[in-house]
Amino acid sequence: MSKTFKLGFALWIGWALTGASAAMAGYRITYEAVSYSQETETAQVVNRQKNVLLIDKGRFRTVGGDVQGFDLIANIGDSTIYVIDAVQKAYAVIPFPDRADTDGVVDNGTFRIETVETGPTLNGYPTRQYKIYEDGNLIRELYTSERFMLGFDFMFAMEGLERAFQDFAPSEDFGDLRSLFRQVDGVPLKDIQYYPYGRDVLQTLKIERVAFRPEEFFPPAGCAKKTLRELSEGGVDGEDKDTENTPSTSP
Repeated sequence: MSKTFKLGFALWIGWALTGASAAMAGYRITYEAVSYSQETETAQVVNRQKNVLLIDKGRFRTVGGDVQGFDLIANIGDSTIYVIDAVQKAYAVIPFPDRADTDGVVDNGTFRIETVETGPTLNGYPTRQYKIYEDGNLIRELYTSERFMLGFDFMFAMEGLERAFQDFAPSEDFGDLRSLFRQVDGVPLKDIQYYPYGRDVLQTLKIERVAFRPEEFFPPAGCAKKTLRELSEGGVDGEDKDTENTPSTSP
């Protein structure tokens, strides 16, 4: 079976943001993710959810939870990643990998990428299309835009996120994902992943310019600090061992 390169929304999006005026507002991108089952002639919707990506001056945040139920805040300048569980009202902090940890030559993995420089215009933004093949079969289509220019390379950030989680939850697909991040540029506005049993479609519903408040890129006030393992396991013996205050929201 083809490798799926399946990313949680936060680790996806979470999908190229390089150098704009600091005075410019950030972006709020609203996505809809739909999973289709194709076990019969007619595709059936088996899951549908909306997620939001906030992008601002060297940092981004997912809102609505990835597939594991967590929201992420990545501050590239501070080399900090916050993992937030709104249900537990708790968060964990993990370091963003140094660039040296994500440098180096990687091979093309098990797939081939075909680039179409001029893709369709989506939500008013021109896109570049990437077609990803494995064993000659189309397994994924990505449509990205480089118009979101706010101080960091989004795909490098995605690679860094995946690398940061390897120590906690190793993935056998990391090598292929790493190669993918190195060959794709921009923020995805549409993503289609094809499987023998159906497909997953992520598409942009709305893009807004927003002037964010500093506190939107920190864990909510009142959240308890935990280790990543404690957070993923829902706490230790049902109790919070660390009720350290939420970090300062000072820029």
